[in-house]
Amino acid sequence: MAAAAGALGITPGAVSQQIKSLEARLGLILIERRGRRTKLTPAGVRLYAAMSDGFAKIEAALHEIGSSDRTVTLRVSTVSSFATAWLIPRIGRFTEKHRSIDVRIETSAKLADFHRGGVDVALRHGEGPYPGLTSIKFLDPRLIPVASPLLLNGGVKIRSLREVLQYPLLHDGALAEWPNWFRSEGIEDPRMHRGPAFEDDLMLLRAAAAGQGVALIRDIYLDEGTAGGPLTQVLDQCPTSPRAYYLVAAYPAMPHVEAFKNWILEEAQAVRPHSLEL
Repeated sequence: MAAAAGALGITPGAVSQQIKSLEARLGLILIERRGRRTKLTPAGVRLYAAMSDGFAKIEAALHEIGSSDRTVTLRVSTVSSFATAWLIPRIGRFTEKHRSIDVRIETSAKLADFHRGGVDVALRHGEGPYPGLTSIKFLDPRLIPVASPLLLNGGVKIRSLREVLQYPLLHDGALAEWPNWFRSEGIEDPRMHRGPAFEDDLMLLRAAAAGQGVALIRDIYLDEGTAGGPLTQVLDQCPTSPRAYYLVAAYPAMPHVEAFKNWILEEAQAVRPHSLEL
């Protein structure tokens, strides 16, 4: 309520009164109020999505008739590892194709706040979808179990997933990938929770290359050669993961957002699965 009031230049009480008037007119409750907390009802979610799309189309039309030659800024939010290893090596192809769009990339692991400005598109790794926003899965990488030959005494083969537990495990920030894989194979062992964890995927990759343990690495990072040392795939089998990369936006109808969405889908389709020699 306070954010809406600030954007409109009125008081929070006036915003609340307008919402109550709209609810009375529709005969529906749009917002659940529980003390100081508010939440959209199913009817509120439907109305929010429709109105957001309508406002986006109005803004897109105003932008289009304002000046076809004007340079616009596209603000993209993503995590540092994905920006460094995947997005930045490719973004030149987007700017070459769309010279009227200036790209600004910011790195943050926090959820993007589209409604307070500052972000047009967020690229996030998660399970999706994202309520109240448009989200499109554009990249579904495989997880590959890897380790340095230093850890494996120059190339000793690991014959089964259970045998992996004899080595230190390296985890990502969610601490979920290894336990999920072991449980999917019917293995329950306290050792699957142990080992260092890294919020940034490139730190996880470097730790594996340094011989500190066995890691589950998304194949897109292996394709980019960012490990900083040799890595070996330790098992033929690879786990499945419910998480993928999503493009998330509040106003997908904006021309520069649509251009970026179409471009990143094309780039993702060109990615080929990667595997390391056993």
